[in-house]
Amino acid sequence: MQIDTLRFGVTEIDEERIIQFTAGIPPFAEVRRFAVVAREEELPFQWLQAVDDPALAFVVVDPRIFFPAYAPQIAPADREELGLDPEEAVQVLVLLVLGRTPRSITANLLAPVVISPRTRTAKQVVLEGGLDRVRVPLSIPQAAEAVPAAEAAG
Repeated sequence: MQIDTLRFGVTEIDEERIIQFTAGIPPFAEVRRFAVVAREEELPFQWLQAVDDPALAFVVVDPRIFFPAYAPQIAPADREELGLDPEEAVQVLVLLVLGRTPRSITANLLAPVVISPRTRTAKQVVLEGGLDRVRVPLSIPQAAEAVPAAEAAG
């Protein structure tokens, strides 16, 4: 299927890669369908692109790349909402906040996006923990070289 995006123009997306959020990402509650778009030149960074809103996209990353010990415990209610079996594996992405320079990139470790690969449903869950986990700096130097331009962030 083709989707129109502000950043990449018309982009071909395999319908199998479209995910449906059970509730939108605050403050975009009405937008529910997204696709994870990976562009080779920007890896490990990816885009969580809204299917029905060309201008809405978030920069995301697999948190284990920068925070190997990060292992969020997904609450049973969230697992149920996503249609997950008790021990079913999930895909976890974290939203990034791009600052004025690549070295000021932060990750939201308090509210990761959890995706069920089987049902293709997703939810941004809020974990237990303090607000100090909302803007955690990425500390690996390579991050500064690969990150998408800050002005392109949604």
